[in-house]
Amino acid sequence: MEVKEFAFNKAKTHVIIIFENNSTNVIFLNEMSGKIICRSKIDSLLKLKHTGIYIGKDANGNDWVVHNHYLNKVPKLDLFTIFSKGRTVEEYKKIAPSNSIFEIIEGSLMAVIKAKPYNILNNCQHLVSKVATGKSTSGDLQKTALTVAFAGAITATASKNKFVRAIGVLSLITGLGVAIYDANRN
Repeated sequence: MEVKEFAFNKAKTHVIIIFENNSTNVIFLNEMSGKIICRSKIDSLLKLKHTGIYIGKDANGNDWVVHNHYLNKVPKLDLFTIFSKGRTVEEYKKIAPSNSIFEIIEGSLMAVIKAKPYNILNNCQHLVSKVATGKSTSGDLQKTALTVAFAGAITATASKNKFVRAIGVLSLITGLGVAIYDANRN
């Protein structure tokens, strides 16, 4: 279900979610609310992480998370079990929030309502860093881009084939460009 609107109660102990079909859900905030959480994306050499914002627990005991995943195509409010995909979930410590818990929750739910499409420059880490700090960056995108740049540099210098060297140079330039752009945007 798509989120249409939301509101905190006066004491800010819970958030009322109104879905597009006009059904509602009350999510109660707890000590984890507003925290950035993560799970491994896939078993890879780069150890990439899928991040989200933990919102809270509803009256039925379901935990809720906002995350931006390529399969969803836009940021979504999902059950924790959908976010985790059966993997271990932990707090993500690579982003130090500067916004309050309520700003983080509000920002993540607004991202769900705005439904900006997922892409390489609007991924899960961009979402959580934007709502937690005001700056949209992705450490994993930068790490991947620098890995591409490094592989390109090796290819450009080691290959005897002119075409392969050109591909290496292109990979080097593209990887560095993406890493620098992502680190310095906003």
